[in-house]
Amino acid sequence: MVWQRSLGGSGWDSAESIRQTSDGGYIVAGWTASTDGDVSGNHGGTDAWVVKLDGAGNPVWQRCLGGSWEDDAYSIQQTSDGGFIVAGGTESTDGDVSGNHGDSDVWVVKLDGAGNLVWQRCLGGFRGDDASSIQQTSDGGYIVAGETDSTDGGVSGNHGEDDAWVVKLDGAGNLAWQRCLGGARWDSAESIQQTSDGGFIIAGSTRSTDGDVSGNHGDSDVWVVKLPSPTPSPKPTSNPSGGGGRSTATETHSGSGALKVNKEGTVLITTQVNAIDGVGNLLLPIGTMAHDADGNPITEVSIEPSIEVPPVPAGATFQFTGYTYRASPAGATFDPAITLTLEIPEDVWNTLDLESEQPAVKWYNEEIGGWEDIPTTFDPNTRTVKATVTHFSTFALFTEPVEVAATPTETPTGGIPTTAPTAPATPAPGEERPAPGLPVTMNLAIFAVVVIIVAAGYFLLMRR
Repeated sequence: MVWQRSLGGSGWDSAESIRQTSDGGYIVAGWTASTDGDVSGNHGGTDAWVVKLDGAGNPVWQRCLGGSWEDDAYSIQQTSDGGFIVAGGTESTDGDVSGNHGDSDVWVVKLDGAGNLVWQRCLGGFRGDDASSIQQTSDGGYIVAGETDSTDGGVSGNHGEDDAWVVKLDGAGNLAWQRCLGGARWDSAESIQQTSDGGFIIAGSTRSTDGDVSGNHGDSDVWVVKLPSPTPSPKPTSNPSGGGGRSTATETHSGSGALKVNKEGTVLITTQVNAIDGVGNLLLPIGTMAHDADGNPITEVSIEPSIEVPPVPAGATFQFTGYTYRASPAGATFDPAITLTLEIPEDVWNTLDLESEQPAVKWYNEEIGGWEDIPTTFDPNTRTVKATVTHFSTFALFTEPVEVAATPTETPTGGIPTTAPTAPATPAPGEERPAPGLPVTMNLAIFAVVVIIVAAGYFLLMRR
């Protein structure tokens, strides 16, 4: 033994991850229930605890991270900027934590080199989610692995019970894409690493025998999964003629891209911007008038996946299905409308019951604090959903009940009756048809006058 160190206080303290740092020291991550000894700044319950040691194991600094409930750190790595990225779980909604979706969320925290909080992200849904491993990726983002029991919020495609959950973040902690892996029983991911081909290798465990899992030997098996490298977006194409004016080519960008317009704001080159999750994209055709909220031409557009979903009101007939996007610049308008397309992964599409529900894209109206409909179509054969967009906002994919077609005796809203008008009854043989245009009440009145006249004449005749 060269040296050893006991770190903590009078409560329960535990370490889950350690890495050597570029200065020859070490960074440790775990959790603490202490408020004394080496520990200071505990927010309540258990906090995620990060400790920096020098090369001899002496404490340099320590940070308690979390809120008033249960928080923990299971994985830590030094990042290329000299800071640290931490992954674990949180049940808190206060202190250092914001954006918790319910129960326990995956919690990712970025620290600077001195242990100060740079940003944090809660990832997951209403039920239990947790992270076991995190690594910085070659593009400066992060890959996270853990497990999820959720089927809402930022989670889609869960196969049943707990799934292994893989989440890709960009360098600022924004969601790029997520994948649920597993079957109908309990599955988890404990470790993840980017591979030399740009893909990812995952190790965990599974009790499933269906879904993504095959060959299970019984009870719980070690489970190793290889994911491919995400397909990069094509490079922007240019005008093949090399001349000026409008181009018949399409420029394609990833995340955000320049929009070529004239001084009136007319789009000169058809432009497609793909979200970095590989699902959503915006198509701005040539000839579209594109202006910002102040009426000025816009020269750049972006579409960004979001893990923050504005609330769906209680009692609503529509349900969130796992995809939310922010299109920028906010408030931009388009004439004619442009197209937002979502190319839904097969595993997610297969969870839809198209006999009773249908996909619907809605936009969030911040002025009224609610979701509003926009024209949406979908194609089951290509698993695509397309929405007509006249302005930029926050958009999300929902499912809503299939409308039942009106029966022949129903009158569609605001429409014309579907039943034919009733023809006048045909008079019986020997019965005269009422005079055209005379209502029944007038006929009765004439008949009554005639009766009175006849009766009066009869009375006078009898008196003679």
